[in-house]
Amino acid sequence: MSDLLTHWAVFEDMRRLAALDPRMARDLVAIIEAERQYARLGSISRGGARFVPHVLSRARAEWPAAQAAGGAARDLLARRIAYALGGIAHFPADYILKPVMSRLAGADWNETHHDMQKGTARAEALEAIQEISVYYDVKVFREVYLGGSEDPFNRFLFADPGIEPVRALEEFVTSLFQRALLAAHTFAPDKDDFDGWLDNLIGQVQPLYLSVERYVSVFRAPDAAKTRKYGVDTEFYRGDDPVVAAARAAQRGQAVSSAALEAAIRDGANRGGYGQAVALGVRTLRQASDYWEHRSDEIPDVSQG
Repeated sequence: MSDLLTHWAVFEDMRRLAALDPRMARDLVAIIEAERQYARLGSISRGGARFVPHVLSRARAEWPAAQAAGGAARDLLARRIAYALGGIAHFPADYILKPVMSRLAGADWNETHHDMQKGTARAEALEAIQEISVYYDVKVFREVYLGGSEDPFNRFLFADPGIEPVRALEEFVTSLFQRALLAAHTFAPDKDDFDGWLDNLIGQVQPLYLSVERYVSVFRAPDAAKTRKYGVDTEFYRGDDPVVAAARAAQRGQAVSSAALEAAIRDGANRGGYGQAVALGVRTLRQASDYWEHRSDEIPDVSQG
């Protein structure tokens, strides 16, 4: 995946459903909503197995005093918490969808991506994985971001009365990675080792390596045969998956009962990879909530091994 659109979409649907979940800590729901920009940054960051437990363990102890004191210290801690909760969203997207993409591409996603960074990837395998990524990202652009009319895309659509969804997608994709990096400026850099701090940040956020032209081309005229081959509507995003239906209902402001939510996130309830990722993400957020409210002393394991 590009590690941008699909990861963000999984996070947004996790956020929507968590807000309706009576089992979720209200503090965490409020933080995700208020600091969504930082949660989005976390959702495209690698290394969640390290930073999620680090942030949550410290924040659970520090939050009561910070919340009571208010001010800048409280806001900074909230942003760190949001970043960690976003990091939880990165885990199910990778854990569920990378094997699907590897199987469809006939190559191991992790090995091909690693080779790609070294410039030695097999051309055919890399091409297939990149193309599947684009088809999946464009699908969530249409379905989750409503073809560009949903935040944060609408800032491009409505900036100019004449702007079109294709241009919105193009502008968004070209600027997203830079915006994500800039959004991190409020995480105070190490004054004694600024280069090391910056290098570490850049190393944690995965780069956008897919061409904008390919996104626009697939958005304008998706190939029907490739759509079927890559399982876009069958193995990836299924509108009939209960968790997808619940997320779209929540997006429209419609009620989703606790019983319906419980059934939608149950393991095995969804057939598409996207729905499975969202459901796993909500269940993992519940584990974080249990830890936060001292119902458990176990931080969610977001490692992919």
